[in-house]
Amino acid sequence: MARKRDESLAEAVSAELKSNFNLDKFKDKKGLTGNVKFKTQKWIPFSQAVKNALSIPGIPMGHITLARGGSDTGKTTLLIETAITAQEMGILPVFIITEQKWDFRHAKQMGLQLEEIPDTETGEIVDHKGFFIYVDRSSLSSIEDVAGFIADILDEQKRGNLPYDLLFLWDSSGSIPCKMSIDQNNNNPMWNAGAMATQFGNFINQKFPLSRKENYIYTNTFFVINKTGVQPALTFGSQPRMTNKGGNAMYWDSTVVVTFGNVTNSGTSKISVQHKGKKVEFAKQMLDNGTPVNNDISFNAKTNQINPESVSYLDTIGQIMSYDPTMNVQINGNDIMTPAEHSNNNTGGQIPLSEAEIKIKLESIKTYLVDKFNVQADRIVTGVNDKIQSKIQQLKQSKVGQMVSRIATEIIKL
Repeated sequence: MARKRDESLAEAVSAELKSNFNLDKFKDKKGLTGNVKFKTQKWIPFSQAVKNALSIPGIPMGHITLARGGSDTGKTTLLIETAITAQEMGILPVFIITEQKWDFRHAKQMGLQLEEIPDTETGEIVDHKGFFIYVDRSSLSSIEDVAGFIADILDEQKRGNLPYDLLFLWDSSGSIPCKMSIDQNNNNPMWNAGAMATQFGNFINQKFPLSRKENYIYTNTFFVINKTGVQPALTFGSQPRMTNKGGNAMYWDSTVVVTFGNVTNSGTSKISVQHKGKKVEFAKQMLDNGTPVNNDISFNAKTNQINPESVSYLDTIGQIMSYDPTMNVQINGNDIMTPAEHSNNNTGGQIPLSEAEIKIKLESIKTYLVDKFNVQADRIVTGVNDKIQSKIQQLKQSKVGQMVSRIATEIIKL
């Protein structure tokens, strides 16, 4: 009975204390008011094709997004697309390139706004500038260097010296060692993973979600690329597992993780062509830039039928267009000889090809691609283009050009 009386007394005292307690006053006394509300969630939108593929609207601002997967699976392409959209929104892209596969020309072709700076004497492009910040391995040699750089940029923003929302873009987090690995001349995965956890998991990564709070003027976002590996099955009947190069710090701290490819392989293959005795990796150039003017497509001298030796080249074009259903092309062509060369009797008695005759040959190329690879006809435009004549002259002066046939072509990515 005594125990029950003690419990009743304790409950009565607790109830009395609670009735006189003001939680709001306590929060105010401890400085715990005014730091709860978050900003309305905003996004850096994806293109419609990426939205359809991933079923998310874009990169969430104020969060960490990780794009991981094997090599050449599209991670950097998504990073560049995100940077382009950020520029359009007035968000400053901050490129951190520690895997030296970056190509400003490719980024510009995709739509990144930048200015090429030429050498005043040679005209060679020596630098680029624009609405972005760029750093690479020339100034960042370790994981700690990257963390220090990001911290410094965020401090400059906090001081009012960088008045923009920021989008940090790191390509890639698993491509750089920690200071201990460098000092010991031993690229130790455990040391690197530990440095990532210490520098980012416990420090830098926490700064991005904090920028979502209402009391922060700017919202900062982190887009990270990470290569993956494969851990073999540990027991009979179990499955191999995807691993994150450089450890799991970024993986655990990311709000959105986009995985490119499969667990055990990238899920993609390079498209190559056997051409003139050499196996040439061709897909990247075609997807990025189109093809230079060449003489790789030839025709029967008496008909408009494509010669068999040109089939492998055209099959490669068809495979690439099947691989990327968003890619449209324009096929231009012209006679290898100029009208002046024909008039000077340098053509061995050949009659100049008319525009109509050239157009028929170009249309036969289009028909081949449409029929064999089920490419929609409206994805291919053909035209007789006088602008390629200067390129044709360069082709003729090369060793390859010494054996040219009647027509030269170029395929432009639209």
